[in-house]
Amino acid sequence: MGARRQFKIITPSVPLEIVPESLRQRVSPDSSETVRGLVARALIPAEPSETLVALAYLGAEAGGTLATTARQSIKNLPERLLLPVLREPLHESVLAYCATVLKDNPEAIETIVLNSVTPDDAVAFVASTGSGRVLELIARNQVRLLRSADIVEAIYFNPNTGNSIASSVMETAVRGGLDISNIPGHEEIKTSILGTTEPDSKTQEAQGEPLDDTTFRVLAGLDEDQEVGPALFDELLREESRRKKPALREASSTGAGSDEDSGVQDLLDSELEEASPTGIKLGKEKLALGQVLREMSVAHKTRMALMGNASARAMLIRDPKRTVAMAVLRSPGLTDKEVASFAQNKSLADDVIRYIATKRDWTRNYAVRRSLVANPKCPPAAAQQLLSSLRSADLRSLTRDKEVPAYVSRAAKRLVAQKDGVGR
Repeated sequence: MGARRQFKIITPSVPLEIVPESLRQRVSPDSSETVRGLVARALIPAEPSETLVALAYLGAEAGGTLATTARQSIKNLPERLLLPVLREPLHESVLAYCATVLKDNPEAIETIVLNSVTPDDAVAFVASTGSGRVLELIARNQVRLLRSADIVEAIYFNPNTGNSIASSVMETAVRGGLDISNIPGHEEIKTSILGTTEPDSKTQEAQGEPLDDTTFRVLAGLDEDQEVGPALFDELLREESRRKKPALREASSTGAGSDEDSGVQDLLDSELEEASPTGIKLGKEKLALGQVLREMSVAHKTRMALMGNASARAMLIRDPKRTVAMAVLRSPGLTDKEVASFAQNKSLADDVIRYIATKRDWTRNYAVRRSLVANPKCPPAAAQQLLSSLRSADLRSLTRDKEVPAYVSRAAKRLVAQKDGVGR
């Protein structure tokens, strides 16, 4: 798997002290299981806000069947009661807990991220897994973005994030002086946004042409050997737009009359227009994915390396820009099979091979170890260490391979001799 930051929040601790007095004694550990069970099933008469806090406490602290029952009761609360409560200034631990329990309820999650009391780590968790309107809402909250680099990174690394949202969030972060050094290509991203006093060719390359969300997603799904003419490309764009219509219409139909809704309607209108390949010049000839990637800016190629498919990764790992090649190794979709293929490729940059050799998650895979040892660009110390784990047949093969470094061949011969000696 690719080396990717994980935005997981541990189930927050909900203190007993925040439970309203009317229910505190009934949910406390000193209360009987029968009474606590009634609260967990939301059968004790109380105000909706009081019930939600009590359920959050039991769900976070009780454990076992009682906690499971409380979590299910939160999910079963009618939205006409739940949503108004989630808008209230509840204790931040309750909102954080609800962000995990209600992650599959779009209306509830949108309400939680709009609540100013919700802690930033909970919003980062939502931003790392959410899609559609909730990402739009998080991206519009510049106060939160400038307060939390985790939220910015979560949005950027989320494969559901559209290119326009990612670009908007990155511009907010860069202009606000936020540290984005954990994002591949951050220097090129800064250059493309802030520019330089005297624009040069490097700045122009970093900036490039804009790519709309639909175009980016279509390109990310092309195969390496798939040639695309203007007609097919337009059809793929229209298909991607049609795929997004139901979600956009659903988002547009909620909260009618609100300021947020007008923004979603604008998005819907733009997506329902006939798509066109913004920033990609197909002309009259067919264009393969490799040609399209060569026309992309460094910033676009870097995000394509993270979010594209295996075909895109196979080409971008060979990109002369170190930033792009290294971004491939951080792709969440990267497989051990791909890593093994990269490890045996002698034409890749030294940094790529060196990085693979340092990742224990990858070197646990036998194919990766075997490929690294045979690659002259693998650091000698790493190659010597990995050699001892190879099978006898592969060691003998290395002794006959004239393309491996001499020190690898000699070490392989010693190991073969030792194993043969033990076998006698």
